[in-house]
Formats: sequence, structure tokens, C-alpha cells
Amino acid sequence: MADAMSEPARRAGRAAGLAGPRTLLRAGPAEQPAARTAARLESLRRAAECALLGIVWFACSLPVITAGAGWAAVAEVCDAWLRGEEPPLLRSFARTVRRELAHGLVLDLVALLLAALPYLEVRIALAERLPGGPVDSGALCLLAAAALTVFLLAFPVRAATRAPWPEAFRQSAGLCRNCPWAAVLAAAAVGTGVILVLAFPPLIVLIAGPVGYALTVVHARAAAARREGAKSEEDEAARL
Repeated sequence: MADAMSEPARRAGRAAGLAGPRTLLRAGPAEQPAARTAARLESLRRAAECALLGIVWFACSLPVITAGAGWAAVAEVCDAWLRGEEPPLLRSFARTVRRELAHGLVLDLVALLLAALPYLEVRIALAERLPGGPVDSGALCLLAAAALTVFLLAFPVRAATRAPWPEAFRQSAGLCRNCPWAAVLAAAAVGTGVILVLAFPPLIVLIAGPVGYALTVVHARAAAARREGAKSEEDEAARL
């Protein structure tokens, strides 16, 4: 898929895709059709690569104990794409899985606890018809969703910063606290993936790639917003 476009076309499409509609508006009348075509081809290429990445993650996660390390590999590949790099997908994926395998076992357990315990608690509360059960169940679901969002955003944080896992979780929590919209977008990306799989179960084979890419984009934009905010505060302090 990577060879379907020439390198100049890929660069033009990537530049147009990253810069957004303003680039197309600034382009001259003769350049706009070519820029749009390049951007569409780049988007299609990236979508195909995300689907392939999801398939690789699914195959890697079949033993279950490798799911956490595989998700870390998804984040690393997506982070490289956002930096404009094109790493060899399978080789980069396998290298990250080997490096993160031990940590991945712990991450698998954490993810299981974050998902399974609230689910069981809600099932019991609703089945027993406990007083205030629906309200408590709703609050518990929101709390579990927030915890899962912090958990999942820690993966692109680690991929971008190479921070130790505890620091990655701390930064992820700080990002969600300071940029609530990032937490909402991340939860929406994961929720959309879950809904699509429930509606069409075969999508589970490839959905991890698009969801992982969406989380990486959310983290990149939130991190950029925090840097801009910190710079504005420094400039304001300097003027005072």
C-alpha cells in the first residue's frame, strides 16, 4: 500500500492532511485539485495502514497475555506516523512487543480489573435491585470510564515521551485534568470502536488500529495545547 503513491505525492498529501483545510484555501486555483487529490490518497493510505496495524495487534493478542505489550506497540507505530516517519510496521511492532512484554502482563491485569470489577458490581447491584442501585451503577460506570481513559492515554504518552510507566500514567491523568476535552475525545474514540464492534463483530479484527491512531492524535493535540498554554503563561509572566 505504501508504494501505491509516489514519494512526492505522499509528502504533499501528508503536508495537506496535517495542515488541514487552510492549506487548501491558501493554494492557488491550479494547485487546489492536486492538493485535494494528494490529501485524499494520503488519508486512504493511512486508513489502510491503520486497518493493517489493527490486524497485527489482533493476531499478537490472541494469547491474551501479549495484549498489553501489543497495545504499547500500536501506540509507538502511531506516534512515529504522527512525526512523519514510516517505520517498518511488523519489525517495529515486534521490537516493541519484546521490550514491553513484562510490563504488558501487569498492564493486562490492570485493564482487566478496570473493566471487570465495575461490570460485576453493576450486574450485582441491578440484579439485586438494591436501593439507589441505578444511580450508584451510573456513577461507577462514569468512574470506570474515566479510569480507562487515563489508562489508555498513558500508552501514547509513553510512546511520545519514553517516560517510565508510572510517570506516563501521572502525565496522562494530568492531561485529562488540564484538558478535559482530550478525555472526552479519547473516551468517544474508544466508545465508537466498541459500538462498531458490537454492531459488526468481525470489525474486532482491525478496530484496534484506528482507535489507537485516534488516541495518539488526541494526545498529540492535547500536549501541543498544554505547551502553548504554558508558553503563553511564561510570556505573560515575563511582561509583568
